[in-house]
Amino acid sequence: MSTADLKYKLNQIKSDIFTLNEKARLVCVCKKFPANVYETLMECGQKDLAENYVQEAIEKRRLLAQEKQSQVNWHYIGKIQSNKIKDICQYFSVIHSLDQIKHAKKMNQVLTELNKELNVLVHVNLALEEQKSGIKKESLSQFLIDLQPFNKLHCIGLMTFPPYQENPQHNRVYFKALRELLENNRRFVRDEEKFIHLSMGVSSDYKVALSEGATMIRLGRSVLGDREKLG
Repeated sequence: MSTADLKYKLNQIKSDIFTLNEKARLVCVCKKFPANVYETLMECGQKDLAENYVQEAIEKRRLLAQEKQSQVNWHYIGKIQSNKIKDICQYFSVIHSLDQIKHAKKMNQVLTELNKELNVLVHVNLALEEQKSGIKKESLSQFLIDLQPFNKLHCIGLMTFPPYQENPQHNRVYFKALRELLENNRRFVRDEEKFIHLSMGVSSDYKVALSEGATMIRLGRSVLGDREKLG
């Protein structure tokens, strides 16, 4: 994909963001795309980049010049594994998929050693899909209370990933539910002013998510095209 084509796609999506929720931002998912996609996206002004797999992210990031690495907001959106927590803490600045207190505890310990702080979002599995991680909505309040002692973690919001629907409007119920959970659980976090983000909406349904208050939309295919076609 040429830089000109990518700029065109990004401008289209940013137009949707401006129209539907100008406070939102695009997080571009680079999973399974080659390392040169980072530089191409940065040339187009895109600084929020996300990965699903820790090792892939590390290997690709090492090919990016050091000064450029510091210009990116690195988002981790994959499932958290205990043996990858040290790398997650070292290489990312925003975590979208926190769903276990034991992971939060270990992350806080690692971050203390690194003298670093991280922004995290709690993954809520609203559709109760067994193949997906995330906590149940009924567990959210207590989960947020249990997070409070971990001072190196700043809980900035919630994330959800509802099922694919032929009609994206069918996911509106999940996006609305996540927004209501955010509004109703502010009192359970350490810093209410930071607890403002809704990470929801992917290529197939991001316009619906934006209309329901998404502040971060996670897009891969609609920006970069099919993975096997990007050279």
